[in-house]
Amino acid sequence: MGKAADTPRAAAAEAAVVAEAAKVHLLESYFSPFSARVSNWAGGHVAFALALVAVLVWAAFGPLTHYSDIWMLVINTGTTIVTFLMVFIIQSSQNRDTRALQVKIDELIRATRGANNSLIDLEQLTPTEIGDLHQRYLTIATKAREMGLDFDGSTPAMAPANKTPDTGSERSAA
Repeated sequence: MGKAADTPRAAAAEAAVVAEAAKVHLLESYFSPFSARVSNWAGGHVAFALALVAVLVWAAFGPLTHYSDIWMLVINTGTTIVTFLMVFIIQSSQNRDTRALQVKIDELIRATRGANNSLIDLEQLTPTEIGDLHQRYLTIATKAREMGLDFDGSTPAMAPANKTPDTGSERSAA
């Protein structure tokens, strides 16, 4: 078989790869917002209240069913299924949030004059390498304190609400 026979196969293989990538992107475009909404809802007071009501209703049926095996199976199965699905939903949401924060931090490091740009993509290092860097920065902080360069962890004072930050003059009540 010559090059002419391979070309349609290569084109078909490439088309299959592109189609698969489109399917993955379509799935991500639906799953990502879905997982964010479910995670936000599941962490709210309404979800907690519904879970509490479900457990109380289940508990109330205990004496009526003589605490049967089926009664136990209902709560065990329900909680197992919900937990299993929520692990993936919450992890997806957490992964997305972590990546977004990491990009923001990387941009701050990149844009800050005097910052150590080698800290960009720090999350790619092994836990041991990160621990070594952590120890290095702890040593730097200790030496800075010994030199009298104590770190002030307080927040700068803010101007009162009725004063402008630049001049301290009264704002007009317009």
